[in-house]
Amino acid sequence: GYQNKNFALNDVLWSTDGVSWTQSTTAAFSWPRWQMGCGVLGSRAYVVGGVDATWSQYSSEVYSTADPTGATWTLHGSGAFPGRASHAVTTFQGRLWVIGGYNQPGNLNDVYSSNDPTQSSKWSLATSSAFERTYSRMFATVHRGKMWVIGNDVEVYSSSNGVSWTGVYSTGRTFAAEGVPFSMSGLLWHLDSGTCTVSLDGMQWSTFSQTAETLYSPRMGMVGANLLTTGGRSSNWLSLPQYALTTEYKLVANVAFRCLSFACPEGTVYKSFTVSACPSGTCTQGDCCAQLVDCGTPSAPVNAGTPSCSLGTTTGLSCSFGCLTGYTGGGKLTCMETAFWNRTGSCTALSCGYPGLPSNANSLNCASGTTYGQSCTFGC
Repeated sequence: GYQNKNFALNDVLWSTDGVSWTQSTTAAFSWPRWQMGCGVLGSRAYVVGGVDATWSQYSSEVYSTADPTGATWTLHGSGAFPGRASHAVTTFQGRLWVIGGYNQPGNLNDVYSSNDPTQSSKWSLATSSAFERTYSRMFATVHRGKMWVIGNDVEVYSSSNGVSWTGVYSTGRTFAAEGVPFSMSGLLWHLDSGTCTVSLDGMQWSTFSQTAETLYSPRMGMVGANLLTTGGRSSNWLSLPQYALTTEYKLVANVAFRCLSFACPEGTVYKSFTVSACPSGTCTQGDCCAQLVDCGTPSAPVNAGTPSCSLGTTTGLSCSFGCLTGYTGGGKLTCMETAFWNRTGSCTALSCGYPGLPSNANSLNCASGTTYGQSCTFGC
């Protein structure tokens, strides 16, 4: 991390509960750095890149440790990708991903990944043009089968393969560049200094305040593997009741905000219900949580194309569908808590209307109808 002007740190602190912290080393890497990225793949924690306190030396080094306390680190080479700082690092589909960042004279827009970061030759370029414009000071997490990158003030991006990225321009929320995103209880969270923000789909966000304790010397630009290892699910790392400060009904998509006074257990998800399910504010776990189920890939409705399930196929998520040629309409399929798909919308055949008698014809029979695919017969 970074502390005071022209002074970078080279230490590692570890904790089993997020409350009590122990310093395991003050000389983790070859030189002090900050604005590096961190991720966990297999049994090893990785630290990637970083910059010195004067922003003059950019690292492409990859370090790892299997030591739970982080006391000893192994260097796995450098140069597999350009040196960088303020980049995002996450683990997805059995690979460690390095996303964007900064190296003089400007921001980077590339994405690299490796299924074995201990080998420099195992890194490959996924794309050199990930985003609409270049970004730095961002963090990444995995939520509902996608990688999500959040930061640099207002942009939210997601990708299911690391090659193609979709921009989700959030409404009503400006993200702090130093904030940390994570996925927990079926929701996407973003935590920065004094503010916690939560969303179901990455588009609509609700924000509320929280108070943090001082656990170690002030610093910025640091990383931590424990949050990525646990996926944010630790009873002591986040105590949700302290965030539930609202006394009014707010919605995060279809989720009642009151239910955020506690976390749904692993394997469950917030119910998609109306606020009338908990009118007095005395919510119980049964009011708010339902078993998370996967409805599987849905079949196409009659006269519809293959449904698009970009967010996933579990409880509360929806797949959209369009109509085949000659049909109009569309709609969505929502995965219900009963593991069945609920359809809204449909595809109906386009109507050509009554054609009228052709020249020199004396009869016209449209008994089967005048919609797409039907025929009329005529006599002369």
